[in-house]
Amino acid sequence: MGLLVLMIVLVVVVGGYVEPKPQPNNLLPHTLLSMHPQHGTTHQQHRYDRHVHNPDKHHNRSAKSGRRHSADVKVFVDGGGGKVSGFLHHFWRSTGLCPPSPHSSPQPFLLSQDEALNLALVGSAPHQAFTQVRIHWLFDLVNASQLDTLLDHLYHHQLRPGFELMGNPGGIFTDLENDTQVIWWRDLVTQTAARYTGRYGLEWVGSWRWETWNEPDHHDFDNLNFTVQGFLNYYDACRAGLDAVWEGMVLGGPGGSCRDPGFSSMCWALLTHCHQGTSYFPPHRPPRIDFISIHKKGQEDADSILTEEVHTINIIRRSFPRLHHIPVINDEGDFMKGWWRGLTWRADARYPAMVARAVALHLPLLSSLRYELLSFDNAFLNYRPSFFDQRTLVARFQMNSSLPVHVQMVKKWSYSVMGLLARLGHRLLPHYTSPHLPNLSLISSCRGCDSGDGVVTSAGEPNEVDNRLQFLARDSQIPVTTPTTPVTAIPSMTVPSSTPVTTSTTPAITTTTTTTPARPVSASTPEMTASTPTTSASPSFIHTSTPTTETPSLITVSRGDDDDGRDSNAAGTSRGVNDSAGSSDGDGGGSDDGGPAGSSDDGGGSDDGGNGSSVNGAGNDDSVGDRGHSDGGDVGSSWEVTVLLTRSKGTVTNASNSLTVRVTVAIPKRLVGGVLVAAMYRLGWGQKGPYEAWQEVGSPEEPSRQQLKYIRAYEGGNRVGPVGVVVMRPVLQVTLNMTLPDLQLLHLCQPHPATPGQVVGVRTMGVTSSDVLVTWTDQRITTRCILRYEVERSVRNRGGPYRRVSGKTVTDNNFWYSLPQLSGSVMTVEGWYRVRVVTYWGSVGPYSPPHYHHQYQ
Repeated sequence: MGLLVLMIVLVVVVGGYVEPKPQPNNLLPHTLLSMHPQHGTTHQQHRYDRHVHNPDKHHNRSAKSGRRHSADVKVFVDGGGGKVSGFLHHFWRSTGLCPPSPHSSPQPFLLSQDEALNLALVGSAPHQAFTQVRIHWLFDLVNASQLDTLLDHLYHHQLRPGFELMGNPGGIFTDLENDTQVIWWRDLVTQTAARYTGRYGLEWVGSWRWETWNEPDHHDFDNLNFTVQGFLNYYDACRAGLDAVWEGMVLGGPGGSCRDPGFSSMCWALLTHCHQGTSYFPPHRPPRIDFISIHKKGQEDADSILTEEVHTINIIRRSFPRLHHIPVINDEGDFMKGWWRGLTWRADARYPAMVARAVALHLPLLSSLRYELLSFDNAFLNYRPSFFDQRTLVARFQMNSSLPVHVQMVKKWSYSVMGLLARLGHRLLPHYTSPHLPNLSLISSCRGCDSGDGVVTSAGEPNEVDNRLQFLARDSQIPVTTPTTPVTAIPSMTVPSSTPVTTSTTPAITTTTTTTPARPVSASTPEMTASTPTTSASPSFIHTSTPTTETPSLITVSRGDDDDGRDSNAAGTSRGVNDSAGSSDGDGGGSDDGGPAGSSDDGGGSDDGGNGSSVNGAGNDDSVGDRGHSDGGDVGSSWEVTVLLTRSKGTVTNASNSLTVRVTVAIPKRLVGGVLVAAMYRLGWGQKGPYEAWQEVGSPEEPSRQQLKYIRAYEGGNRVGPVGVVVMRPVLQVTLNMTLPDLQLLHLCQPHPATPGQVVGVRTMGVTSSDVLVTWTDQRITTRCILRYEVERSVRNRGGPYRRVSGKTVTDNNFWYSLPQLSGSVMTVEGWYRVRVVTYWGSVGPYSPPHYHHQYQ
């Protein structure tokens, strides 16, 4: 129930600061072992194989020792700008899925409302957390119009398909050693690439990864008789077909495990063919391959994935020297094979900790391995009786007992961790850890880095007694300490709100946890130094001298009604509640005038530039054609540092074995005397997430609407802050405790008065007449320092009046709006919707163009 212990202090530099002695950053977990002569596996893998056949025993294991670490771990992050390490490639932004059997008829699944909602949520993860979805059996859709529908939906949500040239359309292919069928396959690929180049443009389709048949050595060929030679002919036809449209099309393979040649004959045959073979088509040279895709899965941990990858990549580099420059991807890098296995670690904090650790482990080796992409392959949809413990990003609840029958979805922490990773910057910062611990991983990054900034160094340790954080304080539970050095007050900035502002509103930058209910102070409550609390009508910040009664605010923003739906007494409010209890996240009102005044929309479109072609009539996309994510603008050029720490040891859990980590961040000298804003995010063991909230309300197979509201309130993890920091010295220090497992992310931002940009691409997908999923894109938002998005609705007309319906803090690019009851046509979610962004320091972007949602039919 407790949160992380967080202490941010300004360090008084006495003669400077000495960086801790650099420790090796090579986090390769195990010594690479030779290939086993019989099975093609490492000795490491054999050690894990004992647990594969009894996963329930393995995934519930816990560390036996409850000993608390007494020694601190010290981390120094050079955020001063003097030693930027290089570009941070976000190589993990891919996922995948497979339709259920029969593969010859995937359309009922791929074109279902459930899958449309799933993909909409994937595509609306913040900051393009996902850019690719790899989908099996696309060629088995009945006709081209069905493939159009699916790819249109991906396009509208900024998702590129990982397009596997896989399937047997019409069942016409039987033997690709037959010359006629080889030509047919080439023409099929050419027609497919040409169709979507004409539909979306070459810039978009040219950015796709086209890939060969998935795991050909498993021989699931949809009634095709694939010999090794037939598979090589197939590859040549794929290459020639894509080149006929544009020679820059990206094609790779073999998309398999590439184990010993006795099993993986097609994998090694394809690589040999591309190394020194002869193409079926002129000019009969070795065909080009643009990436080598392998599948290396974990043994319920992150470390074993990298061990297996390095082993196989080394074999490939030694065996095929002409392919040494070809990048490698692992597009099925999940932690345990079998997405359908019900494993509790896939539901709780262990999974996001593994994801973050896998990313951190790969970073030092990206260049040497020529490693380009890691996919956790987790966009499947769960089935009863598993809701949270399969390899999925969302928990799907099929509401078969309600009228109408429909589906509800909850975002798991496996989804939330991708949003946290997306907050990482585009430049790596050097960091040093002392001592090095094998289960602690760290990624430090920045945006707006200036290489001319200096770094503080000295011959002494930081003074931890006289240094105190300056910030806005609202919580009387936080201990009070007053520093002694005066500081100049900074003028306040006030943000207008669309909702009435009362004296009970609170500033955005506070020391409270914005997504959790009030709790009694405990040892794990954030320990921050604050001024004496003031009344709600008079927010203040702490001076380094004794504050007066007229202390001005640093930054003030009206939060409005920011009820997050979390209840500290969940047992008394969530068990046994029915749909009529409580209230919705929003206004609960329906359309009382039969439709929007002056609206000419009759097909789910909008009049803000949309084309009306998306799934379920959500045809508002004023951003199509501008697919890039903008990091420009004044706010985007401001200094921003993100430090992600994770503790993971596979499926081991031990909340009592806490580790104290002290993070010191060097601040650019140009920022001294100004203000920074800090926030801390956490997905940690022992903290309540949506899975734990679902268990708390009795693990219902069909949660009531009030229960769903409660469960969704725990999506996204916990956030402490944001808090304002007056920078007195160019060093900032954060002390926190980490459980096992744990993931914590420190986010430091330089406020900027410019607009953060406008939300665009608002779309809606109707679920029932009382439920709608609202999504948007942040491609024009120029900062990651986002406090929340505000979703507003007008039931009358485009011009308003609007009322905010996103009652809880929304930081993803989506919001599931539900009325308190399934109310038929009396009260509906029909109406106009608009969205705007609010930053940590209270600046707001302009509202999106309004989008009209028709009543669900």
